[in-house]
Amino acid sequence: MFIGIVLIYELNFIPAKAQAQQFSKIGFNNFSNDKLIQLQESAEKLRLERQLAESAAVYQELFLAIRANLGLYSEQQFVVLDRLIALEIDRKDWDRLNQHLSYQEWLSKRLYADNPVALSEQLQANSRHRMRAASY
Repeated sequence: MFIGIVLIYELNFIPAKAQAQQFSKIGFNNFSNDKLIQLQESAEKLRLERQLAESAAVYQELFLAIRANLGLYSEQQFVVLDRLIALEIDRKDWDRLNQHLSYQEWLSKRLYADNPVALSEQLQANSRHRMRAASY
């Protein structure tokens, strides 16, 4: 438990009050699957248009919404984290990249401690991101 608290502090996540204000601005609630789909479509459209900063911001909203809706230890976070990591590499935002990679690694270990195959797959994905970033 102590390790998780330290990790969240190190990753500089948005405080809960700010998250709640952000969600209320966009009319988000815990039952709005339409909002999740809308955020995903918007982020992907922006990514395809090469508006990387805007796409990353929307993916970050989606990431927070998934955590709020599905829980802090939801496997669905990995898909959005992969997109965020790829965007941060393309944007060369190394600080945010390191935060997302560290969180992805921590979440993998947290969720798959008893499943070595799944843990290995997630850590390999994390390693591929790190290798891609190192090539820039």
